[in-house]
Amino acid sequence: PDEVRALIPYEKGLTLLASSRLLKNPDARSRQLDEAQALFERFASDSPDHPLIGQANSERARILLNKARVETWQADAPANLGNQEAFRQRARQLIARARDVFQKANDQHQAAWENLKGFIPEEEKVKHAERAEVEGLYMQAQVDLARCTYEEAQTFDAGSEQRIEMLNNAAAEFEKIHQKYRSQIAGLHARMWQGKCFEEQDEIGRALGIYNELLQHPGSSATLKTIRDQVLHFKLICLNHEKRMDYQLVIQDASAWLVARENRNLLSKRTGLGIRWQRSLAREKLAEDDALRRAEKERFVRRALEDVQFINRFPGQYREISHFTIQR
Repeated sequence: PDEVRALIPYEKGLTLLASSRLLKNPDARSRQLDEAQALFERFASDSPDHPLIGQANSERARILLNKARVETWQADAPANLGNQEAFRQRARQLIARARDVFQKANDQHQAAWENLKGFIPEEEKVKHAERAEVEGLYMQAQVDLARCTYEEAQTFDAGSEQRIEMLNNAAAEFEKIHQKYRSQIAGLHARMWQGKCFEEQDEIGRALGIYNELLQHPGSSATLKTIRDQVLHFKLICLNHEKRMDYQLVIQDASAWLVARENRNLLSKRTGLGIRWQRSLAREKLAEDDALRRAEKERFVRRALEDVQFINRFPGQYREISHFTIQR
């Protein structure tokens, strides 16, 4: 039937997107993401009034934003420092495209939410569920737009006027979302990214206050656990900062997370690799302590190397930098 045929590009795009997350080969993943993006664009072009158009646009924009992140990581890789600005320019162009598509998705989700905003009798449970889903999509779209501002900040040198300005803008956007949805998942996500903006401006105490607040937030859902895991990663970055240098605590908290049974399947994911990376940095910093005996220093370096060798097995943000760290 026509209504099913119209959905085929959208469903194929979702399937390719999910499948791409399981691929270890970066080139194969990139090709699959390109194919998924083309299918979402086809669906958007062929079915501009379909109820799922907002979700299709959100997925299109997330693919663009992920590509931008890869360009930013490549710009920061030691091997590419001579060509850094070219990578950053490509990242900014992708972010601009993502922002445009996210804005379309935001407007579409907002319109759908406005249509369901009135009174719905309690017995109409399907309608209530539909409104809750639409509201969740609308809230996430607002977070996605603010993330574009944060990601654009990453394309400028740390400490530069452009980066500070964009981090301040992103923090204000996240704060606005947090105020609107304080106890909801979108509000907690926004709060976490607001803390990240403070951390990257060396406001470590302010960032840690937000991270500790989120780590203590009540609830045991899978989504909350994902947020807490990412918050822990960001907290470890703060504890490794030169303003704190709390290396023993980083090793303690990272090790506790890495050996926990419930995290076994997350060790090779981005957050798991990030937590292990922070532990490797803390171990290497401890090895620089002149008060330690040579054998203790070597033990810290050896364990840091083990962490980095594990990280280097997986594609992504830490592949290039872990390769150079192993050589060093």
